[in-house]
Amino acid sequence: MVRIELESATAAQTAYRSGKPDDAIAAANRVIAGNPFAAEAHLVKALLAIRRNQIPETIESLKHCVAVRPGEWIVERIRQDFQAHGMPPLQKDMAFRLGAFFRSHLSALGPPVPVAHRRACGEFINIVGSSYVRSFGGDPAFFPLFIGMGPTMLLLNDEQEVVTRRKFFENLKRVDLSRDTMLIAGSDPYYYVVQLQKDGGLRPDGATAEDYAQMDAVAERHRGILADAKAMVAGRSMLLGLTPTFNDHMNQLCRHLNVRLKAICEEAGVLFLDWWDELVDPVTGHLRVDYGANAYPGDIHFSLACTKRFMELLKEGGLLSEAITPGADYQWSHVFETMVEATEKTRIWCEPSVTPRNAFQSNKVAASHLGNLMADLLISLSVRAHDQSYLMVNVREAFLPVAMPPQIVAGCLAFTDTPANVQVGQQVLDFYGRLDVHLKSSDEFAVLNGHSFAKLVLLIHPDTVEADEQRCNAVLGRLGASTSVIVGTPRPDRIGLLNLGGRQPKILNISNRHIPEQWRDYSIGLVGV
Repeated sequence: MVRIELESATAAQTAYRSGKPDDAIAAANRVIAGNPFAAEAHLVKALLAIRRNQIPETIESLKHCVAVRPGEWIVERIRQDFQAHGMPPLQKDMAFRLGAFFRSHLSALGPPVPVAHRRACGEFINIVGSSYVRSFGGDPAFFPLFIGMGPTMLLLNDEQEVVTRRKFFENLKRVDLSRDTMLIAGSDPYYYVVQLQKDGGLRPDGATAEDYAQMDAVAERHRGILADAKAMVAGRSMLLGLTPTFNDHMNQLCRHLNVRLKAICEEAGVLFLDWWDELVDPVTGHLRVDYGANAYPGDIHFSLACTKRFMELLKEGGLLSEAITPGADYQWSHVFETMVEATEKTRIWCEPSVTPRNAFQSNKVAASHLGNLMADLLISLSVRAHDQSYLMVNVREAFLPVAMPPQIVAGCLAFTDTPANVQVGQQVLDFYGRLDVHLKSSDEFAVLNGHSFAKLVLLIHPDTVEADEQRCNAVLGRLGASTSVIVGTPRPDRIGLLNLGGRQPKILNISNRHIPEQWRDYSIGLVGV
C-alpha cells in the first residue's frame, strides 16, 4: 500500500500573504507532491502566476484547481485576493486568457425559466432537432434550436436512441413549453445508406426487406421521444417528416419511414408534418434544387429562403395565425453554443449554407468569435468585485449578455435596435434562463434616468455603423462622462465620433486576417477601465 503524506496548504497561503512568493511556491510544491489534487496549493501558484503575468503557469494551475473545485470557488477566491492585495495590472494577453478560462468553466445557463416568468412576446414556434433546424431561422416566428449533428441524432440502434432521446428531453426542459413545438430528426435513412455504401452492401435494385425492417425499428424508437414531448409541451407537439434527398435508395427508405411515423404520431397525439410533395422535384424525385442549401455536393439541407414556404405551410394547416406574415428576411447576427446535454453543445446557428470547411467566411461566426473575445475581457475586468453591473447598447440577439456567466456579473441592462431583435433576444434569454439580463428597445432610453452602472459597453456593427454610433451617443449623453466605457467597433477610425467627454480610449485590435473583410479591423476601446 502506498502511503500519501498530506501537508496542509496553510504554509503556502501564509507565505503568499506575507509577500514571500518563493517560499509560497516551495510550500505549495511540497503540498502538491504529497497530494496532486490540493486545490488550495494550486490556487496559490495561480495567484502568483497572475501577478507575474505568467500565462502558461496561470492556466496550468487553474486547470488543476478546476479538476477538483467548481469554477465559482476559484472566482470567489481570486476576488478575495484582488480585494485584499489589489488588482494586478493585467496585460492584454493575460486578461483574454483568464477570461476565456472562466467562460469555459462557468456555465452561461441559469435555471430553466417557468412559463409564467418568460418574457418573450409575440407568436413563435419552437423548432428543436438536428441541423435541419438551421433552415428555420429566417423569421422570428421560429425559435430554432440545433441540438445535435446528424450522426449524433440517430435512432438506428437502442444505444443511439438513449442519447437522442436525452438530447430532446434536456433541451425541451428549457424552451417555452406553452408554445407549439416542432421536433426534427430525420437523418437515419441518410446515414444508414452511407454506411451501406462504405460496407459495399448496396443492391442495384434498391431497398430490400431488411432495409425496410430497419426503418420500421427506427420508427418505433421515436415513441419515447414523442411521449416525452407530449407530456412536457402544453402547446401542440409536431414531428417533421423526412424530406427528399438526392439518392433514390435514401428516398425509398424516407418515404417508407414517413408512413410508419405518421401512424405512430397519430397514436401519440402528435401532429405529423408531411411536406414531401412540397419539397420534391416531380421530375427527378429528388429535393428541389431551388430549395437546397447547396453548401456541398449532395447537400440535403434546405436554404434559409425556405423559411417563408415553411411558414406558408404552417399557416395553411392552422398552425400559425393570420397575424403572421410569411417571410425569410430576418438575419441572425451570431452563432450561439452552450452545453445543455452532456455529450454535445446546443447551437442556435441559422446558416444552412455554412459548413466547418467554409465557416471562416461567415459573418455570424466572425461576430461570435469577436463577441466571445469581448466577453473574455469583460469577465477579467469583472472578477475584481461582486457589484459589476453592466449597461450594453446595440446588442444583437442578446449575444454578449449571455456570453457573460451569471456568476461574474451583478445584472445587465441591454438595448437592441429593432422589435425583431427584441423578440429573438428575449427568446434566447428565456432559453438560457437569464433573468438577470433585461433587454429593451433603443426607444426606451428614458429608463436610464437616475441609474448608474459599473461598466458601459457600446457595440457597433459593420452593417449599421452610423445608426449604432447615434444610439451610443444618446446613451453617453444621459450617463455623463464618469462611467467606465468599453467600445467594440469594426471602425476604430471613427471612435472619435463618440461623445466620450474628451477622454482618449486605449485601442486593442482583436481581429485577424482570416475572417471576412468587414471585421478585420475590429477593435476594443477602453476608457476609464
